[in-house]
Amino acid sequence: MEFKFRLLSIGLGHLQPRSPSRNVVALDIYSFVTSLAPEVVVKSAVLAPLFRITTLTKLDISSNSIQGELPANGIANFIKLLHLDLRENSFNGSIPTKLFRLQRLQYLDMSSNMLNGILSQEVGALRKLRVLNLA
Repeated sequence: MEFKFRLLSIGLGHLQPRSPSRNVVALDIYSFVTSLAPEVVVKSAVLAPLFRITTLTKLDISSNSIQGELPANGIANFIKLLHLDLRENSFNGSIPTKLFRLQRLQYLDMSSNMLNGILSQEVGALRKLRVLNLA
């Protein structure tokens, strides 16, 4: 699979595209926060600008110690998403059922978080899912 990237400027509280002519299809922010400022507390609300990037097919925000509930409405915007890696954060609460509407999703890793509750039967709607890690 070939990915085309748009350069992004990522800062606290804003996300700004640098190339308006292309769509962002993959965003890897693995350990971005913890490597720069491990003492900083990051709340899940900081993800809001990402939810405007509806062209994403891959999103990796793992290992950032992000705290709070998973924003259900925002995640539902990623209709083209194939790969979602949320592992090693501090997300809490239950897994939003809107996540199970991402019909193209093939990879979902939510391990090493503080999620709780009963897994909805709607997870069965993810027919293309090949990897699911909730440990």
